[in-house]
Amino acid sequence: MKRFPVLIAVALVAVFVAVAYAVAPPDTIVINSIQKLKPPVPFNHKAHAARATSCQECHHKNKVGEEQKCSACHQGVNLKDAYHEQCKECHKKQGKGPTKCDGCHKK
Repeated sequence: MKRFPVLIAVALVAVFVAVAYAVAPPDTIVINSIQKLKPPVPFNHKAHAARATSCQECHHKNKVGEEQKCSACHQGVNLKDAYHEQCKECHKKQGKGPTKCDGCHKK
């Protein structure tokens, strides 16, 4: 019986570590051009996340309260428009970062 609390504690720690690992985003994300007219955009997620006050600045939450990828809500041209609106408007508001096509879509 003395091992039971220890087993519960170990199980809780394991679950916490697994959840933390599962929600940790990659450092860099490659955003492919929807219409293949422009080169893909390497997006430094780690650097942007460090500047944001919360994940909700960029991400919507799903019905169970979890952040989700942009493509979970937005598809096709709507996804392109969502990226452009979100990224360009934030760059304009912050007064830094690219706002023209070739600033993100490097050749």
